[in-house]
Amino acid sequence: MDDEALERITKEEMKLLKEFLSSLQAERDAIISFSLEGLVREASRKEGIISKLSYLEKEKMVLMEGKQTKPLVSDHIKKLVKEVIRTMEGNKKLLSFSVHHVNGCIEQIIKPLCENEFGKAKEPLSFLLSKEV
Repeated sequence: MDDEALERITKEEMKLLKEFLSSLQAERDAIISFSLEGLVREASRKEGIISKLSYLEKEKMVLMEGKQTKPLVSDHIKKLVKEVIRTMEGNKKLLSFSVHHVNGCIEQIIKPLCENEFGKAKEPLSFLLSKEV
């Protein structure tokens, strides 16, 4: 019975890891498209998946309590975990780049406005006033 339960847990972990990887890929798309809504949605989705994985881990520990051997981790799970970690690191780098890019853009917009406000050298603001109001 314990072996069947461990097999069921392992299959569920695989399914959740694949879902987590899918969420990371959707998160990447949200980062690229500057979609705050997409980032929030995927963060919530990942939080739910992590919660389920945590529950499965606790369930597995209860099943393994008192046993001398640890369950073997399948090569498929190891491969999925490596892919999840690689994708997370890529998203982190992409998000960091995006934040720096946005900060640079804001700086470029704010700098001329601040200089004009405080009487320093005035720069043309034509790039901001593309339409007449």
